[in-house]
Amino acid sequence: MRNPSKGVRALERIRAGAPGAVVSTRVLDLASLESVEQLADTLSNSARTISAIWP
Repeated sequence: MRNPSKGVRALERIRAGAPGAVVSTRVLDLASLESVEQLADTLSNSARTISAIWP
């Protein structure tokens, strides 16, 4: 997500439509290779998996 306020709104909509869902946001700017690499490192080092990418 590039815009934190939009990310928060997206989380709210997802949680409203799927109570109990475990969702989170991460910073990502697809126009920046550095941003993509940072997110890849973060996800590789965490125990969580991506099961869906929400637009």
